[in-house]
Amino acid sequence: MPLSAAARRAIAQAEEEGLELQRGTRRDNTSGFLGVRKSTAVQSRPYGAQRKRDGKREHLGYFTTAEEAALAYARALGPEGCAAAAAARAEVSMTAEEAQRLAAAEGLVLVRSSSNAMGFVGVFNHRPGRPKPYQARQRRDGKMQHLGYFATVEEAALAVARALGPEACAAAAATRADVPMTAEEALGKAEAEGLVLERSDNATGFVGVFKKLPGQGKPYEARRKRDGKCQNLGCFATAEEAALAVARFRATGVPNVASASKRRRPRPDPRRAAALDNWRELLNAVAASDAAGPPPKKPRQQADEPPAAPTTTDAAVQVGGAAETLMQKAARIKVQLGIGPEGTTAIAILRAANEAMGLTPDCLTLPQQASRLLAEIGI
Repeated sequence: MPLSAAARRAIAQAEEEGLELQRGTRRDNTSGFLGVRKSTAVQSRPYGAQRKRDGKREHLGYFTTAEEAALAYARALGPEGCAAAAAARAEVSMTAEEAQRLAAAEGLVLVRSSSNAMGFVGVFNHRPGRPKPYQARQRRDGKMQHLGYFATVEEAALAVARALGPEACAAAAATRADVPMTAEEALGKAEAEGLVLERSDNATGFVGVFKKLPGQGKPYEARRKRDGKCQNLGCFATAEEAALAVARFRATGVPNVASASKRRRPRPDPRRAAALDNWRELLNAVAASDAAGPPPKKPRQQADEPPAAPTTTDAAVQVGGAAETLMQKAARIKVQLGIGPEGTTAIAILRAANEAMGLTPDCLTLPQQASRLLAEIGI
């Protein structure tokens, strides 16, 4: 499609001012230029220009053509900014081998991590499907610091290592015992443990090993069937390490022998434990009273007689006080009336006590029934 007169004027103006219109490389960029997007805010000027400044988006205006919007973006960057952006785009990404070689030459260590899907500390697959999908981050002074985007995992890990420095890299690598095994280490451990890594004609070369996450730090997944269901044994950096996990599972039935002892046990809830202890004490008291047998019935006390002093048995059963619960009252009633083992709940104890005393509930609540029974018994 031929360019319009306005587009040609914008390109010529950029050349006169020594600016370069920044071409966009992303697949979702429909305008073809960095900092330019299509907008429906102004129908006659469908292209909007904007840039980031101090972490905030700065709107540069709406324009008739994408070239005019790109010219505004280039003017906002300036000649030096345009040159720096062009140099960054023209920079060739290093391969994984080059990153490893540079790290060794600079005295750095690419710190590995088995808890990170990328296999390295501070590396994340932040923009999948883009030319530079891997982001390097580092925490400094309690804040996360962005180190850039890179084409390979190793290149991003090199940026993290450079930010840490040689001493910090060595210390971090020494404190991490969860470094993924190499193929030789996995084969050596299998031989030492008397295990056989079962070969297969699949893409990975081992039974139960599948390449699930290609291009990431731990692309190999180990799986086995158990009770008719497929069980995931974890993701690993090499096919041999995944095959070792399968062999260990086949020999022991434990998904991960190396980390089985490291699993955290849930902490007991102290409030739940205290409540269970209280219930055990109450049940033990009720069981002890059932084993002792029902006490003899006391004659009903006359109104003008002073209340009798509680016996030793009564004092042991009474828990007294305004904070006495319904179950505690029911336990006292059960002991005094000798209700059998069928009374295990407060409702069952009160029902049996009402029948024994010849009383009717009369629409009373359970606490009211318990208080009336205690009054009738005389305790």
